[in-house]
Amino acid sequence: MPERVPDRSSSILPGNGEMVLLVEDDAQVREFSASALAHLGYRVLEAPESSTALKILAEHSEIALLLTDVGKSGVREG
Repeated sequence: MPERVPDRSSSILPGNGEMVLLVEDDAQVREFSASALAHLGYRVLEAPESSTALKILAEHSEIALLLTDVGKSGVREG
């Protein structure tokens, strides 16, 4: 008898109102991500860049997760 493959869609655990800070400079990506996180049960704060994110972090000690993109705008290399 073949081994049954588990259904991965049922392994997504919904949030329980935890607060997430989403830092994303692309407005469409930020809007989509915030909507998806809210749909999963998270409270979402949004920031378009790192300077705003730092202010939000200082004001909200209840933030449980910081979700950010890898390449940040406003940061110079070299």
